[in-house]
Amino acid sequence: MPACAVTYALTRADAYAPAHEHFEHLIAQLHSPEVHQMTHSELEALLEVEGRELLRRLFQPIFTSKSVSL
Repeated sequence: MPACAVTYALTRADAYAPAHEHFEHLIAQLHSPEVHQMTHSELEALLEVEGRELLRRLFQPIFTSKSVSL
């Protein structure tokens, strides 16, 4: 693999680090005793908010790279 391809791959992977961190945080949250005490609707509300944040972090590198390449 050419050196520039390796650099590009690392840069792309690093761009998703915030999404990965948020996902790990969400999984840890789901294992917590507090979450196990939630009602179904409370858990659904938590996942709606945290899931939306995860999606935002997944989209962010794509939008950033598109605006840079314009």
